[in-house]
Amino acid sequence: MTLENSRLPLGRTIANAFIAALLFLFAVDAIPSTCLYHKWLKDRTDIIGDTLGTWQQEWRLFSPSPDKVNQRITAEVVFSDGRVATWSTPTWREMSFVMRFLKFRQLEYYDHVTQESHRAAWPYLADDIVKSVVDPASDAVPVSVTLERHWVDIAKPGAELGSMDSFYQFPNRKTFYSKKYSHDSVR
Repeated sequence: MTLENSRLPLGRTIANAFIAALLFLFAVDAIPSTCLYHKWLKDRTDIIGDTLGTWQQEWRLFSPSPDKVNQRITAEVVFSDGRVATWSTPTWREMSFVMRFLKFRQLEYYDHVTQESHRAAWPYLADDIVKSVVDPASDAVPVSVTLERHWVDIAKPGAELGSMDSFYQFPNRKTFYSKKYSHDSVR
């Protein structure tokens, strides 16, 4: 085998470099900061993970900082024929064990995407939701989409809990993103 024959094709080299870069970004983001340089590098690459939706947030399920909020996202899509479609994130307690396992990363994405620090992902989330509710048999095109965050604060340990249903009623709501579409920008 000659040296020329042992070289990888350019496309494969580029693909391998891309995979190596992604693995590097995952490692920088997922490993807890070990020094000031690591923290600095994490801060500089954060926007890439936010934009790609691949950030690795803290696991705040258990102490020392457990989740303090239960939330969901809803969307309202208005179409040119006046029809209104609604969308919401999956409800955890209505999912089977297998679906919870399979959709875990997607549910974590929904839990964190509403944060101001992830605002770069909002237009892409809105567009993805609109695509999921468009009726291909209809000529109506989306006119607007509004995304809302609904949440309930989780009681501190030892506090009066009330019923379990109170964890799934979301008395607080806030519109965090809205977008209007021109008819030629969709489909």
